[in-house]
Amino acid sequence: MLADKINSVLTELDKSSGRVEVLNGELKGVIKEKIREVDYEINLKRQAEKSLQKSEYQFRLLFENAPIGMVIVSPKMEIEKVNKSFCDTLGYREEDLIGLQMDRLLPLDESSDVFCINQKQGEKKPKKMSSKHVMIRKDDTRIQVTTKSDTIYDEEKNPKHCIIQVLDITEIIKVQQALAVALEKSDESNRLKSAFLAQMSHEIRTPLNVILPAIPILVDAIGKKDNDNLMILNSVGSAGRRLQRTIDMILDMSAVQSGNYKPDFEQIDLAEDLHRLTNEFKSLADDKGLKLEFSNNSTKPVITVDKHTFDRVFQNLLANAIKYTNKGFVKIVIADVPDGNLQVLVKDSGIGMSQEFMKNIFSPFSQEDFGQKREYEGNGLGLALVKKYSELNNAVLRVKSKKDVGSIFSVTFNRDANIVKAEDEIVNQAVNS
Repeated sequence: MLADKINSVLTELDKSSGRVEVLNGELKGVIKEKIREVDYEINLKRQAEKSLQKSEYQFRLLFENAPIGMVIVSPKMEIEKVNKSFCDTLGYREEDLIGLQMDRLLPLDESSDVFCINQKQGEKKPKKMSSKHVMIRKDDTRIQVTTKSDTIYDEEKNPKHCIIQVLDITEIIKVQQALAVALEKSDESNRLKSAFLAQMSHEIRTPLNVILPAIPILVDAIGKKDNDNLMILNSVGSAGRRLQRTIDMILDMSAVQSGNYKPDFEQIDLAEDLHRLTNEFKSLADDKGLKLEFSNNSTKPVITVDKHTFDRVFQNLLANAIKYTNKGFVKIVIADVPDGNLQVLVKDSGIGMSQEFMKNIFSPFSQEDFGQKREYEGNGLGLALVKKYSELNNAVLRVKSKKDVGSIFSVTFNRDANIVKAEDEIVNQAVNS
């Protein structure tokens, strides 16, 4: 019995020993798992620390090398850190600024509250402010600055510090003020120019209105036998009309350039109007022995334009074509072109233009033949006005020319855009009335 008891005890001991070994194995597994978790957390912490160090390094580089002034202040508005640009802007050394109250850099009538405003408890979004005000440099001079400040808060929503960016805009403001003065002078100059042109127009047109109507009366009074006096009177009449055209062109250019001209859009039959204009120039072409032709190749030559400027465009183009063509032809052609547009061509077999002159052809007072001995009269405003009037009617003006061969001027009208302009003009007139 004693032996059995001893064997039973030994058996139980063996079983207990086995359970202990199993528990030891499970414990070792748990310990290893915990060690792995601890290692993982340590690695994460190390990575976070490295990332934080990298971010801090990048922020420090950005802060120190920023091209605009930057300063960090405490909630009590004591300067904690500044960068070089801020020191240069205010003329201080870094050690002079650290610990200084921000109020010391502002005039007495300004408060540092313009930079940082404490956030109310529970607000989620941090405060951000932008403003313009005055700051005082070390030498007591005052500068105009624009600032942007961001308040940084801790986890409990309490202000931790405020980052302020400062940009000196003193010179910018001076330039703006100078530009404002220049603009005011420019406006005054434009006003004086308009007044001068109006006055000169009156002073020159008034005597012309007396001279030009008197010439036909004098011609009739002298009779056809006095050829010398008739020649003088015809020269006077021609010079008077030339002077009148010059005045009209200068005033028209002034009105267009200043934006004082108000277009009145209406729908016209392009073929009918151009045919009428062609007939008006027929006698002038016949006097020079030129063949003046008109043709309409459009199925629907209807367009919305400002009638006055439209007529002036083709009056100038036809007059120039006849003036600079000594033999051959002048043609006006209407044609439909892609995208629903309408194009008018004015062709001639005249003297043409050099490629060098073509670069400035639409500039005011531009002439290829200039000086007192030039062959053709003119003031160089005609084509400049044609360009302006074409743009006013939403038309594209182009030219091709070859010296001693001839020129082709094309004016392409956008039907849809002109209709929109006409509708806008109607609305504007209704609003103004």
